Amino acid sequence: MPLDTEQQKIDFRMYIGILLFRWQVIAVCFLYALLGGVLYINLAPKSFLTKCKIMIFRDPNLEVASGTSPWKSFSAHAYLLESEGLRRQAVRRLLPEYGEQMGGEERMLLVTKVQMDSRIGSTINISVESRDSGYAEKFLSTLIEEHEAEWKSIQQLASKTAAGTLEEELARLEDKIRSAEDDLIEYQRLHDIARVEAKGSMESSYLSALMGRRSQLTTEMMLLEAEYPALKDANAVVIGNVNRLTRETGSVEPAEAEAPERGRKGQGPGEEAEESAPAKAKLPASLSGEADTQDQKDSIAGWRELRVKLAHLQQREKELAENFKPEHPEIKAVRKDIENIQKQLQVGAEIEMGMLGDRHKALEIQLNALEAAEYKWSAKSMLASKRRAELNRIASVVGRFESNYNLLYTRLHDMRVSEELKAEHFRTVEPVAT
Repeated sequence: MPLDTEQQKIDFRMYIGILLFRWQVIAVCFLYALLGGVLYINLAPKSFLTKCKIMIFRDPNLEVASGTSPWKSFSAHAYLLESEGLRRQAVRRLLPEYGEQMGGEERMLLVTKVQMDSRIGSTINISVESRDSGYAEKFLSTLIEEHEAEWKSIQQLASKTAAGTLEEELARLEDKIRSAEDDLIEYQRLHDIARVEAKGSMESSYLSALMGRRSQLTTEMMLLEAEYPALKDANAVVIGNVNRLTRETGSVEPAEAEAPERGRKGQGPGEEAEESAPAKAKLPASLSGEADTQDQKDSIAGWRELRVKLAHLQQREKELAENFKPEHPEIKAVRKDIENIQKQLQVGAEIEMGMLGDRHKALEIQLNALEAAEYKWSAKSMLASKRRAELNRIASVVGRFESNYNLLYTRLHDMRVSEELKAEHFRTVEPVAT
Protein backbone atom coordinates (compact mmCIF):
# COMPACT_ATOMS: atom_id res chain seq x y z
CA MET A 1 0.00 0.00 0.00
CA PRO A 2 2.76 2.58 0.74
CA LEU A 3 4.47 1.58 -2.47
CA ASP A 4 1.38 2.38 -4.57
CA THR A 5 1.02 5.78 -2.96
CA GLU A 6 4.62 6.73 -3.82
CA GLN A 7 4.18 5.70 -7.46
CA GLN A 8 1.07 7.93 -7.89
CA LYS A 9 2.87 11.11 -6.77
CA ILE A 10 3.95 13.60 -9.52
CA ASP A 11 7.43 14.94 -9.41
CA PHE A 12 7.30 18.44 -10.97
CA ARG A 13 11.06 18.76 -10.63
CA MET A 14 11.47 16.26 -13.43
CA TYR A 15 9.41 18.38 -15.86
CA ILE A 16 11.22 21.53 -14.88
CA GLY A 17 14.48 19.78 -15.55
CA ILE A 18 13.32 18.78 -19.01
CA LEU A 19 12.42 22.39 -19.81
CA LEU A 20 15.77 23.64 -18.56
CA PHE A 21 17.94 21.08 -20.24
CA ARG A 22 15.85 20.57 -23.50
CA TRP A 23 14.67 24.12 -24.25
CA GLN A 24 16.58 24.25 -27.51
CA VAL A 25 14.66 21.26 -28.89
CA ILE A 26 11.35 22.82 -27.86
CA ALA A 27 12.24 26.14 -29.46
CA VAL A 28 13.28 24.46 -32.69
CA CYS A 29 9.97 22.53 -32.84
CA PHE A 30 7.97 25.73 -32.23
CA LEU A 31 9.84 27.57 -34.96
CA TYR A 32 9.27 24.74 -37.45
CA ALA A 33 5.53 24.73 -36.65
CA LEU A 34 5.38 28.50 -37.04
CA LEU A 35 7.18 28.25 -40.35
CA GLY A 36 4.76 25.57 -41.54
CA GLY A 37 1.77 27.78 -40.66
CA VAL A 38 3.21 30.75 -42.51
CA LEU A 39 3.98 28.62 -45.55
CA TYR A 40 0.39 27.18 -45.54
CA ILE A 41 -1.14 30.64 -45.34
CA ASN A 42 0.95 31.88 -48.24
CA LEU A 43 0.88 28.78 -50.42
CA ALA A 44 -2.65 27.25 -49.76
CA PRO A 45 -5.51 28.40 -52.14
CA LYS A 46 -7.67 31.20 -50.70
CA SER A 47 -11.52 30.90 -50.30
CA PHE A 48 -13.69 34.05 -50.28
CA LEU A 49 -17.21 34.38 -48.79
CA THR A 50 -19.52 36.47 -50.96
CA LYS A 51 -23.00 37.34 -49.70
CA CYS A 52 -25.91 39.70 -50.15
CA LYS A 53 -29.37 40.32 -48.69
CA ILE A 54 -32.57 40.75 -50.73
CA MET A 55 -36.14 41.58 -49.72
CA ILE A 56 -39.12 40.04 -51.51
CA PHE A 57 -42.36 41.96 -50.91
CA ARG A 58 -45.74 42.90 -52.35
CA ASP A 59 -46.95 46.41 -53.06
CA PRO A 60 -48.60 47.58 -49.80
CA ASN A 61 -50.93 49.89 -51.74
CA LEU A 62 -52.47 46.84 -53.47
CA GLU A 63 -52.71 44.68 -50.36
CA VAL A 64 -56.39 43.99 -49.72
CA ALA A 65 -56.15 41.27 -47.09
CA SER A 66 -56.73 42.32 -43.51
CA GLY A 67 -53.90 41.77 -41.07
CA THR A 68 -50.38 40.53 -41.76
CA SER A 69 -49.91 36.92 -42.78
CA PRO A 70 -46.64 35.02 -42.36
CA TRP A 71 -44.35 34.79 -45.37
CA LYS A 72 -45.05 31.38 -46.84
CA SER A 73 -42.98 31.50 -50.04
CA PHE A 74 -39.53 31.35 -48.40
CA SER A 75 -39.19 27.60 -48.97
CA ALA A 76 -39.92 28.03 -52.67
CA HIS A 77 -37.40 30.85 -53.04
CA ALA A 78 -34.78 28.89 -51.11
CA TYR A 79 -35.37 25.79 -53.24
CA LEU A 80 -34.96 27.75 -56.49
CA LEU A 81 -31.80 29.58 -55.35
CA GLU A 82 -30.16 26.34 -54.20
CA SER A 83 -31.32 24.24 -57.16
CA GLU A 84 -28.75 23.03 -59.65
CA GLY A 85 -30.83 24.04 -62.65
CA LEU A 86 -30.98 27.73 -61.71
CA ARG A 87 -27.27 27.78 -60.81
CA ARG A 88 -26.39 26.24 -64.16
CA GLN A 89 -28.40 28.92 -65.95
CA ALA A 90 -26.28 31.56 -64.19
CA VAL A 91 -23.08 29.63 -65.04
CA ARG A 92 -24.01 29.42 -68.74
CA ARG A 93 -24.44 33.17 -68.83
CA LEU A 94 -20.96 33.67 -67.31
CA LEU A 95 -19.25 30.83 -69.18
CA PRO A 96 -17.94 32.93 -72.11
CA GLU A 97 -16.34 35.44 -69.73
CA TYR A 98 -15.06 33.21 -66.89
CA GLY A 99 -14.84 29.75 -68.52
CA GLU A 100 -11.09 29.68 -69.07
CA GLN A 101 -10.30 31.58 -65.90
CA MET A 102 -12.29 29.23 -63.63
CA GLY A 103 -11.41 26.01 -65.46
CA GLY A 104 -14.72 24.90 -66.93
CA GLU A 105 -18.42 24.80 -66.15
CA GLU A 106 -18.20 22.35 -63.25
CA ARG A 107 -15.71 24.53 -61.34
CA MET A 108 -17.92 27.56 -61.95
CA LEU A 109 -20.93 25.83 -60.33
CA LEU A 110 -20.77 27.28 -56.82
CA VAL A 111 -22.78 26.03 -53.86
CA THR A 112 -25.42 28.48 -52.68
CA LYS A 113 -26.60 28.85 -49.10
CA VAL A 114 -29.89 30.58 -48.31
CA GLN A 115 -31.12 31.62 -44.87
CA MET A 116 -34.07 33.70 -43.69
CA ASP A 117 -33.16 36.91 -41.94
CA SER A 118 -34.40 36.82 -38.35
CA ARG A 119 -34.64 40.59 -37.95
CA ILE A 120 -36.50 41.72 -41.09
CA GLY A 121 -39.45 39.76 -42.43
CA SER A 122 -39.54 38.60 -46.07
CA THR A 123 -35.75 39.05 -46.27
CA ILE A 124 -33.25 36.30 -47.13
CA ASN A 125 -29.45 36.06 -46.91
CA ILE A 126 -27.66 34.45 -49.87
CA SER A 127 -23.99 33.46 -49.77
CA VAL A 128 -21.45 31.53 -51.89
CA GLU A 129 -17.78 30.56 -51.40
CA SER A 130 -15.16 30.71 -54.15
CA ARG A 131 -11.43 31.14 -54.71
CA ASP A 132 -12.14 34.06 -57.08
CA SER A 133 -13.96 36.88 -55.31
CA GLY A 134 -14.72 38.72 -58.56
CA TYR A 135 -16.37 35.68 -60.12
CA ALA A 136 -18.29 34.98 -56.90
CA GLU A 137 -19.77 38.46 -56.90
CA LYS A 138 -20.69 38.19 -60.57
CA PHE A 139 -22.14 34.71 -60.07
CA LEU A 140 -24.25 35.83 -57.12
CA SER A 141 -25.60 38.88 -58.98
CA THR A 142 -26.42 36.77 -62.03
CA LEU A 143 -28.06 34.10 -59.84
CA ILE A 144 -30.37 36.70 -58.25
CA GLU A 145 -31.33 38.05 -61.69
CA GLU A 146 -32.09 34.54 -62.95
CA HIS A 147 -34.11 33.79 -59.83
CA GLU A 148 -36.22 36.92 -60.21
CA ALA A 149 -36.89 36.15 -63.88
CA GLU A 150 -37.67 32.50 -63.11
CA TRP A 151 -40.04 33.39 -60.27
CA LYS A 152 -41.98 35.87 -62.41
CA SER A 153 -42.05 33.34 -65.23
CA ILE A 154 -43.56 30.70 -62.90
CA GLN A 155 -46.26 33.11 -61.72
CA GLN A 156 -47.08 34.23 -65.26
CA LEU A 157 -47.17 30.64 -66.50
CA ALA A 158 -49.68 29.62 -63.82
CA SER A 159 -51.79 32.67 -64.54
CA LYS A 160 -51.62 32.19 -68.32
CA THR A 161 -52.56 28.52 -68.01
CA ALA A 162 -55.65 29.32 -65.94
CA ALA A 163 -56.52 32.31 -68.14
CA GLY A 164 -56.10 30.21 -71.28
CA THR A 165 -58.46 27.56 -69.91
CA LEU A 166 -61.06 30.18 -69.03
CA GLU A 167 -60.74 31.89 -72.41
CA GLU A 168 -61.20 28.57 -74.23
CA GLU A 169 -64.31 27.84 -72.16
CA LEU A 170 -65.62 31.36 -72.84
CA ALA A 171 -65.13 30.82 -76.56
CA ARG A 172 -67.05 27.52 -76.39
CA LEU A 173 -69.83 29.22 -74.43
CA GLU A 174 -70.02 31.96 -77.06
CA ASP A 175 -70.56 29.31 -79.73
CA LYS A 176 -73.21 27.60 -77.60
CA ILE A 177 -74.99 30.91 -76.94
CA ARG A 178 -74.96 31.73 -80.64
CA SER A 179 -76.29 28.27 -81.51
CA ALA A 180 -79.00 28.45 -78.81
CA GLU A 181 -80.09 31.90 -79.99
CA ASP A 182 -80.29 30.61 -83.57
CA ASP A 183 -82.46 27.72 -82.36
CA LEU A 184 -84.70 30.18 -80.52
CA ILE A 185 -85.11 32.40 -83.58
CA GLU A 186 -85.72 29.40 -85.83
CA TYR A 187 -88.38 28.03 -83.47
CA GLN A 188 -90.12 31.40 -83.38
CA ARG A 189 -90.06 31.56 -87.17
CA LEU A 190 -91.31 28.02 -87.78
CA HIS A 191 -94.18 28.20 -85.28
CA ASP A 192 -95.11 31.86 -85.83
CA ILE A 193 -94.80 32.48 -82.09
CA ALA A 194 -95.98 36.09 -82.24
CA ARG A 195 -99.31 35.05 -83.77
CA VAL A 196 -99.53 31.98 -81.52
CA GLU A 197 -99.09 34.10 -78.41
CA ALA A 198 -101.68 36.64 -79.54
CA LYS A 199 -104.10 33.89 -80.54
CA GLY A 200 -103.42 31.97 -77.33
CA SER A 201 -104.18 35.06 -75.27
CA MET A 202 -107.42 35.55 -77.16
CA GLU A 203 -108.37 31.88 -76.81
CA SER A 204 -107.61 31.95 -73.11
CA SER A 205 -109.69 35.08 -72.65
CA TYR A 206 -112.63 33.66 -74.59
CA LEU A 207 -112.36 30.37 -72.72
CA SER A 208 -112.51 32.29 -69.47
CA ALA A 209 -115.62 34.09 -70.70
CA LEU A 210 -117.26 30.79 -71.64
CA MET A 211 -116.47 29.32 -68.25
CA GLY A 212 -117.96 32.37 -66.56
CA ARG A 213 -121.07 32.10 -68.71
CA ARG A 214 -121.41 28.40 -67.89
CA SER A 215 -121.23 29.22 -64.19
CA GLN A 216 -124.00 31.80 -64.65
CA LEU A 217 -126.26 29.36 -66.49
CA THR A 218 -125.59 26.66 -63.92
CA THR A 219 -126.58 29.09 -61.17
CA GLU A 220 -129.76 30.05 -63.03
CA MET A 221 -130.70 26.42 -63.57
CA MET A 222 -130.15 25.63 -59.90
CA LEU A 223 -132.40 28.58 -58.97
CA LEU A 224 -135.11 27.40 -61.35
CA GLU A 225 -135.05 23.90 -59.87
CA ALA A 226 -135.38 25.39 -56.38
CA GLU A 227 -138.25 27.75 -57.42
CA TYR A 228 -140.48 25.23 -59.21
CA PRO A 229 -142.37 24.01 -56.07
CA ALA A 230 -143.08 27.59 -54.89
CA LEU A 231 -144.50 28.67 -58.27
CA LYS A 232 -147.17 25.98 -58.48
CA ASP A 233 -150.19 28.26 -57.77
CA ALA A 234 -148.58 31.63 -58.61
CA ASN A 235 -149.99 33.99 -61.22
CA ALA A 236 -148.33 35.01 -64.47
CA VAL A 237 -146.92 38.27 -63.09
CA VAL A 238 -145.22 36.52 -60.17
CA ILE A 239 -143.86 33.83 -62.44
CA GLY A 240 -142.62 36.46 -64.92
CA ASN A 241 -140.93 38.47 -62.17
CA VAL A 242 -139.34 35.32 -60.75
CA ASN A 243 -138.10 34.47 -64.22
CA ARG A 244 -136.59 37.94 -64.63
CA LEU A 245 -135.00 37.92 -61.17
CA THR A 246 -133.61 34.44 -61.79
CA ARG A 247 -131.91 35.61 -64.97
CA GLU A 248 -130.52 38.69 -63.25
CA THR A 249 -129.22 36.60 -60.34
CA GLY A 250 -127.65 34.07 -62.71
CA SER A 251 -125.80 36.82 -64.58
CA VAL A 252 -124.03 38.08 -61.45
CA GLU A 253 -120.22 37.99 -61.85
CA PRO A 254 -117.76 36.90 -59.13
CA ALA A 255 -116.51 39.62 -56.78
CA GLU A 256 -112.89 38.99 -57.81
CA ALA A 257 -113.59 40.26 -61.33
CA GLU A 258 -114.68 43.65 -59.96
CA ALA A 259 -111.91 44.06 -57.37
CA PRO A 260 -109.27 45.53 -59.76
CA GLU A 261 -111.82 48.05 -61.07
CA ARG A 262 -112.69 49.17 -57.56
CA GLY A 263 -109.00 49.45 -56.74
CA ARG A 264 -108.42 51.75 -59.69
CA LYS A 265 -111.36 53.97 -58.76
CA GLY A 266 -110.13 54.35 -55.20
CA GLN A 267 -106.68 55.64 -56.06
CA GLY A 268 -105.48 58.72 -54.22
CA PRO A 269 -103.68 61.64 -55.83
CA GLY A 270 -100.29 60.49 -54.50
CA GLU A 271 -100.63 56.80 -55.32
CA GLU A 272 -99.02 55.21 -58.31
CA ALA A 273 -101.29 54.06 -61.11
CA GLU A 274 -101.84 50.33 -60.99
CA GLU A 275 -101.15 48.22 -64.02
CA SER A 276 -104.26 48.14 -66.17
CA ALA A 277 -106.01 44.79 -66.22
CA PRO A 278 -106.47 43.09 -69.59
CA ALA A 279 -109.83 43.67 -71.25
CA LYS A 280 -112.28 40.94 -70.35
CA ALA A 281 -113.81 39.05 -73.24
CA LYS A 282 -117.56 39.52 -73.65
CA LEU A 283 -120.01 37.09 -75.15
CA PRO A 284 -122.51 38.16 -77.84
CA ALA A 285 -126.03 39.07 -76.75
CA SER A 286 -127.38 35.84 -78.22
CA LEU A 287 -125.28 33.85 -75.74
CA SER A 288 -125.42 36.20 -72.79
CA GLY A 289 -129.26 36.38 -72.74
CA GLU A 290 -129.43 40.17 -72.90
CA ALA A 291 -131.74 40.10 -75.95
CA ASP A 292 -134.64 38.56 -73.99
CA THR A 293 -134.73 41.26 -71.31
CA GLN A 294 -137.05 43.64 -73.20
CA ASP A 295 -139.41 40.82 -74.24
CA GLN A 296 -139.72 39.77 -70.60
CA LYS A 297 -140.50 43.30 -69.53
CA ASP A 298 -143.18 43.65 -72.26
CA SER A 299 -144.75 40.33 -71.29
CA ILE A 300 -144.87 41.24 -67.59
CA ALA A 301 -146.34 44.65 -68.47
CA GLY A 302 -149.08 42.91 -70.51
CA TRP A 303 -150.06 40.60 -67.66
CA ARG A 304 -150.02 43.55 -65.30
CA GLU A 305 -152.44 45.44 -67.57
CA LEU A 306 -154.79 42.47 -67.53
CA ARG A 307 -154.64 42.42 -63.72
CA VAL A 308 -155.51 46.11 -63.63
CA LYS A 309 -158.38 45.58 -66.09
CA LEU A 310 -159.64 42.66 -63.97
CA ALA A 311 -159.60 44.84 -60.85
CA HIS A 312 -161.59 47.53 -62.68
CA LEU A 313 -164.17 44.98 -63.88
CA GLN A 314 -164.54 43.55 -60.41
CA GLN A 315 -165.11 47.03 -59.04
CA ARG A 316 -167.69 47.65 -61.80
CA GLU A 317 -169.43 44.41 -60.90
CA LYS A 318 -169.82 45.51 -57.27
CA GLU A 319 -171.26 48.83 -58.32
CA LEU A 320 -173.77 47.20 -60.67
CA ALA A 321 -174.75 44.58 -58.10
CA GLU A 322 -175.93 47.36 -55.77
CA ASN A 323 -178.39 48.71 -58.34
CA PHE A 324 -179.37 45.74 -60.51
CA LYS A 325 -180.29 42.12 -60.12
CA PRO A 326 -177.82 39.38 -61.07
CA GLU A 327 -179.87 38.56 -64.15
CA HIS A 328 -179.33 42.04 -65.53
CA PRO A 329 -177.63 41.90 -68.98
CA GLU A 330 -174.97 44.49 -68.06
CA ILE A 331 -173.95 42.52 -64.97
CA LYS A 332 -173.76 39.37 -67.07
CA ALA A 333 -171.59 41.13 -69.61
CA VAL A 334 -169.20 42.36 -66.90
CA ARG A 335 -169.00 38.91 -65.32
CA LYS A 336 -168.30 37.41 -68.71
CA ASP A 337 -165.42 39.84 -69.26
CA ILE A 338 -164.10 39.02 -65.77
CA GLU A 339 -164.24 35.32 -66.56
CA ASN A 340 -162.41 35.85 -69.85
CA ILE A 341 -159.64 37.87 -68.16
CA GLN A 342 -159.28 35.25 -65.41
CA LYS A 343 -158.95 32.57 -68.05
CA GLN A 344 -156.34 34.66 -69.84
CA LEU A 345 -154.43 35.10 -66.59
CA GLN A 346 -154.66 31.36 -65.88
CA VAL A 347 -153.44 30.61 -69.38
CA GLY A 348 -150.72 33.23 -68.92
CA ALA A 349 -149.56 31.51 -65.71
CA GLU A 350 -149.43 28.22 -67.56
CA ILE A 351 -147.55 29.91 -70.39
CA GLU A 352 -145.07 31.46 -67.96
CA MET A 353 -144.57 28.10 -66.23
CA GLY A 354 -144.08 26.53 -69.63
CA MET A 355 -141.58 29.22 -70.49
CA LEU A 356 -139.74 28.43 -67.27
CA GLY A 357 -139.68 24.77 -68.25
CA ASP A 358 -138.51 25.66 -71.71
CA ARG A 359 -135.87 27.91 -70.13
CA HIS A 360 -134.70 25.03 -67.97
CA LYS A 361 -134.46 22.74 -70.99
CA ALA A 362 -132.67 25.44 -72.99
CA LEU A 363 -130.24 25.93 -70.14
CA GLU A 364 -129.41 22.22 -70.14
CA ILE A 365 -128.82 22.28 -73.91
CA GLN A 366 -126.73 25.44 -73.74
CA LEU A 367 -124.68 24.10 -70.81
CA ASN A 368 -123.85 20.98 -72.81
CA ALA A 369 -122.91 23.13 -75.81
CA LEU A 370 -120.78 25.40 -73.65
CA GLU A 371 -119.00 22.43 -72.14
CA ALA A 372 -118.21 21.07 -75.60
CA ALA A 373 -116.97 24.50 -76.69
CA GLU A 374 -114.83 24.73 -73.57
CA TYR A 375 -113.16 21.40 -74.37
CA LYS A 376 -112.34 22.59 -77.89
CA TRP A 377 -111.01 25.94 -76.71
CA SER A 378 -109.06 24.17 -73.96
CA ALA A 379 -107.39 21.93 -76.57
CA LYS A 380 -106.42 24.96 -78.66
CA SER A 381 -105.20 26.82 -75.61
CA MET A 382 -103.23 23.74 -74.54
CA LEU A 383 -101.47 23.60 -77.91
CA ALA A 384 -100.51 27.27 -77.61
CA SER A 385 -99.34 26.65 -74.04
CA LYS A 386 -97.14 23.76 -75.18
CA ARG A 387 -95.51 25.92 -77.82
CA ARG A 388 -94.95 28.72 -75.33
CA ALA A 389 -93.49 26.20 -72.87
CA GLU A 390 -91.10 24.91 -75.54
CA LEU A 391 -90.16 28.49 -76.37
CA ASN A 392 -89.48 29.19 -72.68
CA ARG A 393 -87.35 26.04 -72.46
CA ILE A 394 -85.18 27.13 -75.40
CA ALA A 395 -84.97 30.65 -73.97
CA SER A 396 -83.91 29.20 -70.60
CA VAL A 397 -81.05 27.36 -72.34
CA VAL A 398 -79.86 30.69 -73.74
CA GLY A 399 -80.18 32.30 -70.32
CA ARG A 400 -78.26 29.47 -68.65
CA PHE A 401 -75.39 29.73 -71.13
CA GLU A 402 -75.30 33.51 -70.69
CA SER A 403 -75.24 33.13 -66.91
CA ASN A 404 -72.30 30.70 -67.12
CA TYR A 405 -70.53 33.04 -69.54
CA ASN A 406 -70.91 36.00 -67.19
CA LEU A 407 -69.67 33.92 -64.26
CA LEU A 408 -66.53 32.76 -66.10
CA TYR A 409 -65.85 36.23 -67.47
CA THR A 410 -66.04 37.69 -63.96
CA ARG A 411 -63.72 34.98 -62.67
CA LEU A 412 -61.21 35.70 -65.45
CA HIS A 413 -61.26 39.40 -64.61
CA ASP A 414 -60.85 38.71 -60.89
CA MET A 415 -57.95 36.36 -61.59
CA ARG A 416 -56.12 38.97 -63.64
CA VAL A 417 -56.64 41.58 -60.95
CA SER A 418 -55.51 39.09 -58.31
CA GLU A 419 -52.36 38.42 -60.35
CA GLU A 420 -51.43 42.08 -60.00
CA LEU A 421 -52.27 42.08 -56.30
CA LYS A 422 -50.12 38.99 -55.61
CA ALA A 423 -47.10 40.07 -57.70
CA GLU A 424 -43.86 39.99 -55.64
CA HIS A 425 -41.12 42.56 -56.04
CA PHE A 426 -37.39 42.03 -55.41
CA ARG A 427 -35.20 44.65 -53.75
CA THR A 428 -31.54 44.35 -52.75
CA VAL A 429 -31.21 45.41 -49.12
CA GLU A 430 -27.43 44.73 -48.86
CA PRO A 431 -25.53 44.64 -52.15
CA VAL A 432 -23.22 41.81 -53.14
CA ALA A 433 -20.02 42.02 -51.10
CA THR A 434 -17.04 39.76 -50.44
